[in-house]
Amino acid sequence: MLKLLIVDDEVTIRRGLAMSINWEKYGVTIAGEARSGATALEKALALHPDIVISDIRMSNGDGLWFIRQMLEFLPRTKKIVLSGYSDKEYMMEAIKLDVNEYLLKPAGTEQILQAVLKQRDEILLERQRERQSTRMENIINENIDIIKAHFLRKLLEKGMTAQMIKQKVLSCSARLQGPLYALFLAFPRPGRDWEMIQIISSRLEKYSPELVTIREGGVIAAMLNVKENLPEEEILSLVEQTASMEDPMFLPCYGGAADLESMHGLYVSLSEMAARSLWFQGPCLTAQADLRFGEIQEEDLFAFERDIVQCVQTGNFTAISRDIDDLLDLLKQVKPAYTVFQDIFFGIARSIQMFSDNIDIYAKLSERFNEAYTPGDVKETFLSALNNDYSKYGYQIKNTLNFMMENCAGDLSLTDTAAAMYISPGYLTRLLKNKTGRGFNEWLHIIRIDKAKKLLEKTGLKFYEIAEQAGYSSYKIFSEHFGRIAGCSARVYREKICMTKKPGAAGRRPDAPEKS
Repeated sequence: MLKLLIVDDEVTIRRGLAMSINWEKYGVTIAGEARSGATALEKALALHPDIVISDIRMSNGDGLWFIRQMLEFLPRTKKIVLSGYSDKEYMMEAIKLDVNEYLLKPAGTEQILQAVLKQRDEILLERQRERQSTRMENIINENIDIIKAHFLRKLLEKGMTAQMIKQKVLSCSARLQGPLYALFLAFPRPGRDWEMIQIISSRLEKYSPELVTIREGGVIAAMLNVKENLPEEEILSLVEQTASMEDPMFLPCYGGAADLESMHGLYVSLSEMAARSLWFQGPCLTAQADLRFGEIQEEDLFAFERDIVQCVQTGNFTAISRDIDDLLDLLKQVKPAYTVFQDIFFGIARSIQMFSDNIDIYAKLSERFNEAYTPGDVKETFLSALNNDYSKYGYQIKNTLNFMMENCAGDLSLTDTAAAMYISPGYLTRLLKNKTGRGFNEWLHIIRIDKAKKLLEKTGLKFYEIAEQAGYSSYKIFSEHFGRIAGCSARVYREKICMTKKPGAAGRRPDAPEKS
């Protein structure tokens, strides 16, 4: 029930208003009556009525005074004023006092009822809104940590406007007051995130840090309030303390921001650096404004992949090692993320398994990538897997093929090769045939044509010059064997297959006159 206080110096009017309407039917109860402003104020302060009906001009003249007092002490009470036509001066004053309803005398019962019901409805609506607001406030207070974490993640991962940031900082009571800011990112091992959070929070407490985990605990972000310089010494000391908890494939990193709007850009920059920790040294990475990462061209990767597969097919272990070194040099320049780095080597491994008998290289790379590694470790794993594949032919054949690769440009014979291996020509013939299914001459042509392919790809030499450097004195014989082994002529190979070349290779001269 809402409480109604009736104020009028005429008892008949007071009694009439109280008795002529069934107020309880409308959810209103008569809390009291008063014949003067002073008495009305005393009762109002004791009863706290929701609605007041008051004559503006009573015999003692204190109607306006009462309204003023109500505005000061009970401003939320709804005020309905009764006045006569001759009370215009009083009426204007009442308007200034922000009364809720004005009724001219003589006002009928129905008119007064409707005025009260209007104020009743407004009060009920206000109370409903207050309950909703209180309920929402309680929900927010109960879930403030979750709401704050959501705000911090959105600030870092997506960015927000300055106005929205200001609102969220206030509503979440986030300790982000500046004047400047720093962002520290750590990458805990699985299961070590909570322990690391406790240490970071404790060690950086004087910077009033706000911490949040991102990507299901894979990243811990600490936003710090700083005055001038970044807390480099504290961060390096912190990194040293938490080293055993860090994911070894990610280096912790930090940087500074002039305002909270810049946090998103800083987070993206630091995340990109951290994903490329493979290419950096040191215990911790610092944001670099001018640092840019390149992109790997598909044609470059295709050229490397093709070369390595061809070398695997011919058993050119030395060339494989050289190609991987060249590939790693290129990757070091563009610094791809570790996921891209892994995809590149997985792609090469798949091609090797598709075009050769090696079925272990992909699995061995997977094992290596499940642990901490460096580019050098990956090369070692790669070569080790291929070396084991070659070793199925035996140590003597491996050495024989390597000798033939190094000397194929000359007039190499079975007798010379056997002598270099300290075995007889007949034994070498049987060894090659029994172990590899190919004889000496077949291997020699495969190795020479492989060398010719490299020269076609990487130089602008004429065809007959390539034939000579590959070990063929007759261009006709070279063409026959090239077509048989490569499946196309040397000209077609250069024009259609070798449209790409690796960075740093000698410039090709497609317009140079060539002998066919």
